[in-house]
Amino acid sequence: MKFITLILIFVSLIYANDTNNTNETNSTDNNLSQNVWTFKKIDPFIPPKNMQIAILISKKKFFKYIPELMNSLNAYLIKKDVSYSLKLIDTPADSNLTSILNDVTKQYTYIFAYFSNIKKLQKLTDYPYNYFFIPTINKEDTNITSNNIFFGGINYNTQISELNNKIDGFTIIYNSKNLSISQKLLNKESNILTFPYKTLYFENRRFKNRIIKDSNLILNTNAVMSAQILSNLTFYNNTPSKIFSTQINYNPLIFTLNQTNSIKNMIIASSISKSNPIIKENNLLLNSNIQYNWLNFSSSVLMNLAYNLETDYDGLYANDFYLYLFNNQINYKTNLYQIKRNGFEKIKEQK
Repeated sequence: MKFITLILIFVSLIYANDTNNTNETNSTDNNLSQNVWTFKKIDPFIPPKNMQIAILISKKKFFKYIPELMNSLNAYLIKKDVSYSLKLIDTPADSNLTSILNDVTKQYTYIFAYFSNIKKLQKLTDYPYNYFFIPTINKEDTNITSNNIFFGGINYNTQISELNNKIDGFTIIYNSKNLSISQKLLNKESNILTFPYKTLYFENRRFKNRIIKDSNLILNTNAVMSAQILSNLTFYNNTPSKIFSTQINYNPLIFTLNQTNSIKNMIIASSISKSNPIIKENNLLLNSNIQYNWLNFSSSVLMNLAYNLETDYDGLYANDFYLYLFNNQINYKTNLYQIKRNGFEKIKEQK
């Protein structure tokens, strides 16, 4: 028995060495990018699959998020115990996207595209033999119908509608001129909100405006801006009766940057749901987060679908996140949370 074990170990070492040599040759020939993350599964009994995955992303625009994002993708794939290669390919705003796609589609089956410009998506329809995953955009915001393009963006219409059910009167909306998501949310709110509203801008610093006091308040600002708004409203004794926000403020920073009395009446909508405990643990070990970071979460869910396609598993069910794919879009469930001392507390649905 010991002799057989030694033979298997020897075979594994030879296989690992050959694989590494092959990969070194390929990386030299490949001029797409120098950023490569690989993980090799070595099993003498089961020939390993090797998922070839490309990540198209603007390094300039997403530079703050890329390390944690890549760690999240690695955390998911390591949990699945599959051989894979992740290639990060820079796609700046002025790049020739057609040229990049012509190259990358020849080498990679699974392509994650972190686009914010919806017009760019149309170019993906020219490549029907690859799988494209878009974690940043919800299909509802596009007119794309290709079966090989999958969307993981949040449905903000649903989140705003859920919040609207809790609003009971005149509303102040705080926006930011420097956040594109802020204007996007305002456009959607204009079509959904039931009660009259007035828009104020963070940059104008109108914290003393008495129309805010005892009104409903919607924050379309990020956690740092929201903290400044709420602290100033508290300082001027100009606190609203209720505070609402979409996913943009589902962040632990909301606790660390605010006093308890500033956020005690706050309700936040979130589409991040539970996930496999091992995936959560892997993320924490790699200094990543899918519990509050929606980009990491949506990317991991779409990687679940990519893995299903690779293994011929049910492609309509992201089983590690208990979510279904509907019309090529992840069908998230929106939950509302109250702010409590111990964190976010889910508001139970009334039966």
